[in-house]
Amino acid sequence: MRKTLGFILATTAFPAFAVTITAVAPSPIPEPGALSLMGIGAVAGLVVLAKKRENKK
Repeated sequence: MRKTLGFILATTAFPAFAVTITAVAPSPIPEPGALSLMGIGAVAGLVVLAKKRENKK
């Protein structure tokens, strides 16, 4: 497994095997849907943390 991982990492280090990805410029203002998803994720994370703290007691 280590040899396989080493081989993969070694081949990706060479510029000849590198993949060029053309990135699209990020928009300066996030989409409204992205903000609501981040809010839902934050609330879900707080709920999980609260349950973990409650279970420890």
